[in-house]
Amino acid sequence: MNNEEIATQLMLMRNSITSLHEHLAPDFKTRDLVLLKHGFTEEQISKFYNFFT
Repeated sequence: MNNEEIATQLMLMRNSITSLHEHLAPDFKTRDLVLLKHGFTEEQISKFYNFFT
């Protein structure tokens, strides 16, 4: 990959993350995004937090 291709890929990734952030509930935190990335559902994340609080 040359620098232009890398810059394009980074821009696409940034746009995807921004779009995802805009569509998520405002009270989501970074750790929620990490859990979603690893395949946990919103319900599982909620149960996880309730277990530890």
